[in-house]
Amino acid sequence: PAARRERRLAAIRLAGATPGQVTNMVAAETTLSAGIGALLGLLISPALHGLASFVPWAGGTWLPADFALPTGLTVFIVVAIPVLVVLAGVLGLRRVLKNPLFATGGHTKKPLHWWRLLALPAAGAFFLIAVTTAKDFGGIGLVMAGLFFLVGSAAIVGPWVTSAVGGTFVRIWRRPSALLAGRRLRDDPKGAYRSSAGIVLAVFAGSMALTLLPTFESMAGGGRSFADSVLYVDTDHEHAGKIVDQANASLQKYGQPEKAVAVGEVYLVKGTGDNRYGHRALVMTCADAVKLTRFGLTPENCTGGPAVFGDAAIDLAQYQLAPAWEGPAMAAKSGTRVETVKYPDADLSGSFVIDPAALPDGLTPKDYTIVAPTTGANREIVRTALAGPAAGAEIGSRDQYLFNQQTELGDLRRVTVIGLLAAGILAGCSAAVATAGSVMDRRRTFGALMAAGTPVRVLARALRMEAALPALVATIGAGIVGVLVGVGLFSMVDERGIVLSPWILAPVVLGVGVALLGASVCTPALKRVQAEPLADE
Repeated sequence: PAARRERRLAAIRLAGATPGQVTNMVAAETTLSAGIGALLGLLISPALHGLASFVPWAGGTWLPADFALPTGLTVFIVVAIPVLVVLAGVLGLRRVLKNPLFATGGHTKKPLHWWRLLALPAAGAFFLIAVTTAKDFGGIGLVMAGLFFLVGSAAIVGPWVTSAVGGTFVRIWRRPSALLAGRRLRDDPKGAYRSSAGIVLAVFAGSMALTLLPTFESMAGGGRSFADSVLYVDTDHEHAGKIVDQANASLQKYGQPEKAVAVGEVYLVKGTGDNRYGHRALVMTCADAVKLTRFGLTPENCTGGPAVFGDAAIDLAQYQLAPAWEGPAMAAKSGTRVETVKYPDADLSGSFVIDPAALPDGLTPKDYTIVAPTTGANREIVRTALAGPAAGAEIGSRDQYLFNQQTELGDLRRVTVIGLLAAGILAGCSAAVATAGSVMDRRRTFGALMAAGTPVRVLARALRMEAALPALVATIGAGIVGVLVGVGLFSMVDERGIVLSPWILAPVVLGVGVALLGASVCTPALKRVQAEPLADE
């Protein structure tokens, strides 16, 4: 355990060892253990890659080789981890090297300063500024730095909050266990918080992900303007006619009544240059729009000659038609009417349909989409008819788009759950080991208390409180910060409000489980101390 190791090194230092000798001892000891751990991780990584390959993603699964790192990077990681561990171990010797008497004695530690509380609001303000200015200055690096500062601020604020909780227990204690736990939390808040710090990142990331996922789910939908069963492929005006002719010839050969149609794309614009404003419009007959799109047009809309259909009434005299957003524009043919249609889906708002007869002479759309209706029985036949002339271009459909959306959302949910569970298990094991180590560090004290008649259940209750309270503090704080960060990140890409779900409490529940797991080793560790002769200490 860390405390006993520190006392042992301090004793060696007092016995006459130089600072360099103590440092070399620690470096050699740490290098051996860290090197064994790094090599063990390298050996079991292929097995973990194999397990990860069973996790579905994008409708398929991974290959173990997908997780393999380049040889050079693998060697660097295996070497860098022990080096960092050794560096941390050596830096932790400052107190032993400078003042070994303090390390072995029972001097009272200085209380933590209140200024630690400023770390979290300062990091939050930095993150808020980075989020609000990211669109204007492209400061994604500042946003990532803000995330780093927020996570790092937990290591500064957490011990102070732990000390404050301990002080509260000391003042209002009603049971001896509360007094013992409170004094421990107040006297060594850094050590008490350190055992539960592993759950901070897991709860933070989990709360952030579970804040964003329900919002992403609420945004599902959208897609192209065509009906769900329609297949489409994008092309240009040079190839559109050829693709339509070849696709229709194949459909006729296969005995299918469906026909492919070329749908052009133009823009209804007004203004020029940077002041240009307008709407996207599909060029197709009203009859085709009734059959192929989601705009909600009916045969009754198709009477009365060439028209522009949209969900908003526009003054066609103020708009012109352009084949591209920045291209030259021309007025629609005279006599073209504007008809307002109530669209069934909000995502269609702002789109228009223009009858080809309304296009001015000489205006040819630059981009086309070849569309073909299908049924459940001939869907793949129509796809085959489009695939040949499309020459490798992707053939899509709205129902496939929606299916891919749900698949991606399911993948994100699955990965989030797996990540939370894995992080929770690791954090729980870390908390359990740290709690057991804390008991072993103080077994002389616990042995004396037991010899004086203190019941094991009282000490066990104190240890459980001591182990659980910092974990709860870390969990609740990280959960709140994770939710706020999720809201901030979403505001960068969408100004709509975020959707909150009860699932955002799942990481907090996980943190409680970690606290209970860490506290579960208290009684067994105390019984082991009780079984040892007090004279051995």
